[in-house]
Amino acid sequence: MGVAIIVIAVLGGGVLMYPIRYERSPSMAPDIIMVLGGGGGHRVAHYARHVYPSYPHVHVVYTGGVSFYGQPDAAHMAEFATQLGVAAPSIQVGTSQSTIDDAIHSRRYFRDHNIMPRSMLLITSDFHTRRAWWTFKKVFPEVDIYMVSVPHRLTKLAWWRDYNMAQHVLEEKARGLFYRLVVWVKPSILDA
Repeated sequence: MGVAIIVIAVLGGGVLMYPIRYERSPSMAPDIIMVLGGGGGHRVAHYARHVYPSYPHVHVVYTGGVSFYGQPDAAHMAEFATQLGVAAPSIQVGTSQSTIDDAIHSRRYFRDHNIMPRSMLLITSDFHTRRAWWTFKKVFPEVDIYMVSVPHRLTKLAWWRDYNMAQHVLEEKARGLFYRLVVWVKPSILDA
């Protein structure tokens, strides 16, 4: 019991203390842009309006395997992006069920298709950026990972004063702690 508390304190201390939102912009066009699954269309719309105009020829990867109406989230995202005027070459990784799956399944796709990006620009919701960056950096340690934070749930700086916002932030921090624990206990998961 005492060891478990120490492990949670060591792994979780940083997770609980770091800022929830993270953003890092590339100085030049990235090799790949990834719009992570989820977000109810906010992530795709932000990409179409704010990122795509700057990088119209960069391949975009849509992730997400949760099925809606018989298609994975990635397919719906690609279709929505097309409706918003995006004509960039796209890849769909429609098998993932989580952020860690997004990273691992994308790496597998890149390896199978001989794609070796040196840089990636991830687009995800504001509350999800820190965990997404950490996860992709673990799976792609040799790749420069950049982040675009899509305004979504963090509408107030004092998030702890709003029940719904606090719920999102605390769930995200718990997931970040869980990912760190899984990677610490079974680092081979990143080699899948």
